[in-house]
Amino acid sequence: MNSNASTVESGSTIQQIPEVVIPSNSAPQRLWKRGFVVGMLKNIFNGENGNTTFQRQLSDIDTTGQSNGELLSQNSNFNIAFDEQSLCVFYWDIVIFFVNMYNLFSIPFPAFDDVFTYHYNLWMSFNIIADIIFLVDIPARCFVSTYVDGLIERNIKIIAKQYIKSADFILDIVSVLPTDAVIQKYRYLHMIRIFTLAKTYRVYYFLNRVQMHTNWPNVIVMAKVIIPIVFIFHWNACGYFALSLYFEVDDSETNNWPFAFTKIMDPVVSECNDMPWSLQCDLENKILSIENTTDYLKISFYWSSMTITTLGEQPEPDNNTENMYEVVNTVIGILIFGAIMGSVAEIVKNANRVNRELKSNQDLAKIYMQNRRVEESVQKKVFGYFDFTIGEQWVFDDPTRDSLLTTALQHEIQTQVLSKYLRNMALFTDSTDVFLQELIMHFHTQLYGPNDCLCTTGDICREVFIVETGFLIEISKNEIIRKLKKGDVFGELNMIYQPEHRHEDRRSTTLISVGFSEVYVLPVEKFRKLLKDFPDYAKALDFKTREMLEAQNLLRSDEEMMNARYRDESYHDVNDRLEQIKKQLTTLSFGLSTQSNVIMRHYKELDKRVQRLEFVRHGNRTVNTVKLI
Repeated sequence: MNSNASTVESGSTIQQIPEVVIPSNSAPQRLWKRGFVVGMLKNIFNGENGNTTFQRQLSDIDTTGQSNGELLSQNSNFNIAFDEQSLCVFYWDIVIFFVNMYNLFSIPFPAFDDVFTYHYNLWMSFNIIADIIFLVDIPARCFVSTYVDGLIERNIKIIAKQYIKSADFILDIVSVLPTDAVIQKYRYLHMIRIFTLAKTYRVYYFLNRVQMHTNWPNVIVMAKVIIPIVFIFHWNACGYFALSLYFEVDDSETNNWPFAFTKIMDPVVSECNDMPWSLQCDLENKILSIENTTDYLKISFYWSSMTITTLGEQPEPDNNTENMYEVVNTVIGILIFGAIMGSVAEIVKNANRVNRELKSNQDLAKIYMQNRRVEESVQKKVFGYFDFTIGEQWVFDDPTRDSLLTTALQHEIQTQVLSKYLRNMALFTDSTDVFLQELIMHFHTQLYGPNDCLCTTGDICREVFIVETGFLIEISKNEIIRKLKKGDVFGELNMIYQPEHRHEDRRSTTLISVGFSEVYVLPVEKFRKLLKDFPDYAKALDFKTREMLEAQNLLRSDEEMMNARYRDESYHDVNDRLEQIKKQLTTLSFGLSTQSNVIMRHYKELDKRVQRLEFVRHGNRTVNTVKLI
């Protein structure tokens, strides 16, 4: 059979599946290399580490009606979408965010008539730039990876098909309608640019993404509340000034409700026109003239904020139109005030959730110690512990154990945290990734306070400790023999039971925390149980442990082991010894039961013989009595 083919048995027939052979100088080979380079550059640009191999998504594999060369060419040419979490996509989202902010500000801004009089060209130029950016964003969306059937899709053709079928595509098309052309001809229809607000959904998408990645999520939550409130004030201010224009701006003598320049006067500054040697000067008043548009915006925004929030008293309306506008402002103000109060309360609640839980635990501990009359020194130690946890926001529960995370994510987080420490341990330098990943999942974190004793001399070796933060000291005979800092390990040579160990399975030193220390703890029992799934590697670890103990002169000699149980060639630990003892007890129980049955059988036979003897003896006595008679 050809070496470049494989066979698959199906019933009684054998199907031959040719293997894909790509000539070194063929077009598919060149496309494959090109795809590899594109994938490598994409991974580097996206900030990804590790192997830069050219990966194909499962959604791309559709061999129906396609040759191998066409499939390879398709994968190489179209799998060029950027990662959704890449910096390039993030920077583009920032641009879209600020363009949306501009639209929210500029759409009602022509209500101030000076915009068309003095700033029309500038305003229209910014509008055109914003429309061009929105127009470019439509094809750009096809170059951002997305999820299809649970897989990350990087094929831009498939992404484009999904995008066109979505509601986002319709909103994006509405946002780029040629409204500027209409405004150019009919300036009074400037509010037609409200169609560009169809893209404001990207604002909340961007804020949600920033909130997910930032270390200050409460700031983003506040921004979600403040941004709509500010723009509601702005739009309401523009509406107020439009009504003021309708009722004439300077008509303050007959109607105090509209805007009037007398409500915001230009500041006056006193200046000295000359400074003679007599240190006297003549003061002149200079008026700092401010552009009318700025005055329009300031007083209108002030009126809008005061009216909506009902925090300040404004002139009463003088006609039905003004009265209706005030009623609408009041209704909007009630809704905004309720939204603000609810949002702020939720923010404060979430911000203080950890502190509230820690302080609640502190109060419970205080009541418990007072009722039990605990010594004051112990109470101070407990209060110091809570002061540290509250100040440092130390989390008690390991988030990687949360059921909301998938098993794969838990493995990945734990591996990133602990693999760097385990790789530095001499015992695990040659360990496989599979074993380390299984081992890492058995670690848990523990916080120790000042002078807390992790273990003492003579304790059974039940844990292995790895220091994450803080300092530990190892004490033997009231002397400090070692100081442990970040990344140091304690108790690794006791992970595997060694009968010849000079200290057997017990601690020979005491381990104490100097201050507050966060430590990763591995139960030895779980480690020994894990080794049963890796019997070959268990023997290698057993041999390496013996070598390390022998190098430290911690193994007993043959003379010292004379009265001890000699070592077997096969691997065994405490659990194995208990299993052997259990089997021996079962054998003894079976032997005792057998012997008990034998004894009972012999007892019954003897009992029968005694009964026969007694019967014979009784019969002889009866015959003799008859003869005598």
